[in-house]
Amino acid sequence: MSFIAKLKKIEPVVRKILTESEASRDDDNLLLLKVWATQDKRLRDKSHSFVGFSRDFLSGSYASIESVTRSRRKIQEGTPELRGKNYLNRQKACAETTVEINN
Repeated sequence: MSFIAKLKKIEPVVRKILTESEASRDDDNLLLLKVWATQDKRLRDKSHSFVGFSRDFLSGSYASIESVTRSRRKIQEGTPELRGKNYLNRQKACAETTVEINN
């Protein structure tokens, strides 16, 4: 599956989580955990092993970190009500970094 196809598949999941979980808007680690738990309900079960998760993750069974964070950025860019408290700070830091790189 291409990267674009993966983005299109994961974007509705990310949007739903951002809508339901305000904390996930500023915390990519929390967002990732919620996406993966949505993809595999066994992850909510304490008996599911880290070894099993690792094997499945490395085989591509879960959304990639890049797909989830890219989807979050795209959604937050176009949907202000799903932006977290740190959105403006991230935008400011990005602009400052761009200026520094160009100097």
